[in-house]
Amino acid sequence: MTNSNLLKSVDELTNYLGHLTDDLIVMVEYPYVDKTYRDTYYNYYASKKDEYPRNSIRLSFLKTTLPDEFFRSGNAGHLKAIEENYLGFLILRPTFPFIIGRSLINPIAFKSDHLKICSVNYNSTINGLKAKARGFPHSSQDRETITCAETTVWAIMEYFGNKYAEYSPVLPSEVNDVLGRFAFERLIPSTDCQ
Repeated sequence: MTNSNLLKSVDELTNYLGHLTDDLIVMVEYPYVDKTYRDTYYNYYASKKDEYPRNSIRLSFLKTTLPDEFFRSGNAGHLKAIEENYLGFLILRPTFPFIIGRSLINPIAFKSDHLKICSVNYNSTINGLKAKARGFPHSSQDRETITCAETTVWAIMEYFGNKYAEYSPVLPSEVNDVLGRFAFERLIPSTDCQ
């Protein structure tokens, strides 16, 4: 990784987090196995000349600080407090400089209080405990395996797959497989990054 890519990554993350309210509590989980990044890792990054880590980092957002014991006790009251304070998550993937991966953040976590979005209840975990967040799935492009079209299809399928039983969420490799049936050139790596 070059210094330039590191600086771009820091800028991307700073810009993204700058839209969130200043009073959020952030819980960092590392190493974290993210299903979406692992899918692209095993279908692309694992075979590249440069070595890419398999794990990512998950940032979970809470409204208020909760004592550590809440995350260890299993107490029903503590679990309820976690559920009420949980606002979603953001995955940081090691695909420098495009590190913003899968995320789902409740609109109340943003500084702009006039957001109107389609939102879905999303089953997640925080520190290994089940929690639900409400929001719309998002991921930035990594410019090699998931670009604008693929990201859009993934996000829509993630939304509908969590909202309605008739649909299923899909992984990026599944999106690329379907798009590949209609493409006249290879999809990975994207011609964007050439």
